[in-house]
Amino acid sequence: GADATELDVDELDVYVAGIPLNASGSLRLCGADSTLVSARAAIENCKLEEMLRNYADRFIDIAPSISTDGCLDAEFTAEGVLGGGRLPEMTACVSLPDAHITYRPDTLSAFVNIDVDAKMSPQGVLDADIHEFNARLSGLKLDFDGDARDLTGADPRYRLSAEGFVKLDSIMRFLPASLGVSTASGKLDLALSVNTRASELKDF
Repeated sequence: GADATELDVDELDVYVAGIPLNASGSLRLCGADSTLVSARAAIENCKLEEMLRNYADRFIDIAPSISTDGCLDAEFTAEGVLGGGRLPEMTACVSLPDAHITYRPDTLSAFVNIDVDAKMSPQGVLDADIHEFNARLSGLKLDFDGDARDLTGADPRYRLSAEGFVKLDSIMRFLPASLGVSTASGKLDLALSVNTRASELKDF
């Protein structure tokens, strides 16, 4: 058969720009245009506070006013053949569990929980799933999940389910004075369910 060259990485732990990265995998070079790939890379317990202080503070005006105890986890995989017009199957999973975020000028405090993933088939079909997205702060709660199918195709399908509420008196301080709203009270409840294709949204 054709000659093959192999490269194996059993376990690699590195810090890239302050991000803890763990990687493993193998490459098998078969012929001139074909590579068999089996690879995994993971970001584990990446402290977002350190990323804010080391990077975002320099480029984003409001970043110094934001702090968080959130830790990001992510995993990326590739399995299959690369080359000759073919792609390996690729996946990405990202989660931010139970992060507490504060914004000091307005003494704003929020809790966020995120769990999303995406997958691309060897045929180039991209799907994405929002398993969980929860946000809670004073006077506001939002929970939603959803998915998107065939994002790289001609007519992707989207599904979204959301529910939550807003207490009007709690958000008054965030409304600009130009709106002319001096007082507000009561509670707005939100319930939303969407299942549609991109072609059905073209008129909106």
